[in-house]
Amino acid sequence: RLKYGDMRILNVKLWYAILSALPLLVSCTDTDEDQSQMDSPISFTATTTQWEDGNITNMWVNLNDRRIAVRMDGTVKEYQVIDAQGNMTSSEPFLWNGRALVTVDAWYPFNDGERMETVLVKADQSVAANYDASNLIEVSQSEVKVEEPKLTFTRRTAKLICNLVFSTDNSHIKLTVSGVTGVEGGGDAVVMNENCEALLAPQLIAAGTLSVKLVTDDQHLAECRVPELSLIHISEPTRHAQI
Repeated sequence: RLKYGDMRILNVKLWYAILSALPLLVSCTDTDEDQSQMDSPISFTATTTQWEDGNITNMWVNLNDRRIAVRMDGTVKEYQVIDAQGNMTSSEPFLWNGRALVTVDAWYPFNDGERMETVLVKADQSVAANYDASNLIEVSQSEVKVEEPKLTFTRRTAKLICNLVFSTDNSHIKLTVSGVTGVEGGGDAVVMNENCEALLAPQLIAAGTLSVKLVTDDQHLAECRVPELSLIHISEPTRHAQI
């Protein structure tokens, strides 16, 4: 049977044990929070610079290949654009590792994780996947903050637009522009998409060197050179020219 004095001693020892354990509990909690911060995956939100023609386009809508290459600390990883807002995630993401700021390179198309040093566009851009693959964009040495993980991609290609007025449905008409450079395979011609647009490597096109060929679905053909044009200046990305 415990006496009053013994109970006081037990109570003191009990409180001492509780107080001694508190720092350990706090330390474990802090460690867990630190570990959570260290292991936090990095996701991004991607935006792009707009074409100078003022038309606001969202390239993340109906994109065929949604893979984007992201490089940090010399390592390249595959990210995916998951929605029209440009949110990017990865199955093997980079980690913040307790950092508040990271430096990032990124590019599209993914191209097996290799950045295309030379701008080359696809020859047949009437195929949607080829048009997308010609839409080269990149981020270079961008400092990304943990509170705002945004990547603003700049364009590496220019756009050529052919203004034609059709009296009938133009969905079965193939329009080819010749006399350009920077085409994959070494050719000098690009088949435009259904909107009569082509993405090109930045270049200067001298007057009289550009020709346009129009082929209908019943194989009727019309070809003309564009001699009245002065120098077509699409020597910078985001530039556009209309013919």
